[in-house]
Amino acid sequence: ESKHSEKWWDQPNDMFPNELLLDDEASVHDDLSKPLKVMDSSIHNGGTWYTPNTLEELLDLFREFSGSNGSSGGGIKMVVGNTEVGIETKFKHASYPTMVHPSKDIHTLHDIFSTEDCYHVGGCAALGDLQEFCHNEMTSDGEEANRRNER
Repeated sequence: ESKHSEKWWDQPNDMFPNELLLDDEASVHDDLSKPLKVMDSSIHNGGTWYTPNTLEELLDLFREFSGSNGSSGGGIKMVVGNTEVGIETKFKHASYPTMVHPSKDIHTLHDIFSTEDCYHVGGCAALGDLQEFCHNEMTSDGEEANRRNER
């Protein structure tokens, strides 16, 4: 006999937006490649979340909701990683009616790489990934320098 009611066990399913539930697995790839929009009317004023898959889609959202085009969209907040949005909305009572989380498919924003004369760190790159990249760069440069000195 369970200590919890059926309603308690269904709670995770009730919290998950129905729009994100997939009917068949064949459509998973197609659905994941589309930009995502989720309307959230839960606690802390909710808002609309977007996950664009291309840089152009991201820029279109900023054009539409930035307020600079005369719209009364209320602004847009880009959310990536461990941001302060939770603290701002819960304790500072900030309201962000439109939030965007760029997909990892927008490589320009997430990639970290080096060329012969510079480093590129995407604005949405995770700090852990950057730390690992720098460690690998220092390790490989050190090994290469040691090899040159041994010759």
